[in-house]
Amino acid sequence: MASDPICKDANRIIEYIRSNGVTMAFFPPQLARLIIEKGDGLLKVMLTGSDKVSGLYSEKTRIFNVYGASETFGPVTFFEVDKPYPELTPIGKAFDGSRAVLLDGEICISGQIADGYINMPELTADRFVLHEGATFFKTGDMGKMDGDGNLVYIQRKDWMLKVRGFRVEPGEIEAAMKAYAPVSQAVVIGFENAMGETALYGVYTAETHVDSRDVERVIKSVLPDYMIPAFLEQVDDLPLNQNGKIDRVNIPSSPFREKIY
Repeated sequence: MASDPICKDANRIIEYIRSNGVTMAFFPPQLARLIIEKGDGLLKVMLTGSDKVSGLYSEKTRIFNVYGASETFGPVTFFEVDKPYPELTPIGKAFDGSRAVLLDGEICISGQIADGYINMPELTADRFVLHEGATFFKTGDMGKMDGDGNLVYIQRKDWMLKVRGFRVEPGEIEAAMKAYAPVSQAVVIGFENAMGETALYGVYTAETHVDSRDVERVIKSVLPDYMIPAFLEQVDDLPLNQNGKIDRVNIPSSPFREKIY
């Protein structure tokens, strides 16, 4: 097993792969992108997941986007990435022995799941529900189905916001920013403005300077007004948590924001 310092440094990971003859490994999306950029073809197979995947593809390495949760016995769906998806890469279909469905837009899993939470009957009753004669675990993740019957992960259910009476899914705005503007990463979160109303704040990274007015202009062509962030800002990078996911709680601060969620 590679040590923690190695796992946090793409260059050291690549050297570790070379020196140890590693042929398959799992990396979260942000790190997976760096590994492909710096050492494409070193691995025969790369697994990724645990967050939204976009723009990740290789002709030299087979990449699989996998999906699971702590309450499942490892990944329960998989999708072999066949091209770069600028918005959201599908998480695919369930492995044999499991089933994945959408209930009110929420991804729910049956089959290879836990029986419940130890000594937490109320939470177990809330998250493990009966559907069509089987017990399904409600993941708390929102998704959709593409034209080929593959699941697509959008965002966490608790990230949804109400703006001017409309239900807003930040993941849709983030996907539009990455698809129609020259940005690499994007995060949209809510904040309380001076009037006590919920407004949207979007941050993004890009290889070169991208004017926020240009980002606003292109997303206005595909999104309704209530989904346009009140503020857009380019940052050098986005904070990551210990699992390599974007740390939405610690998005860089700005002077006009007070209460972020």
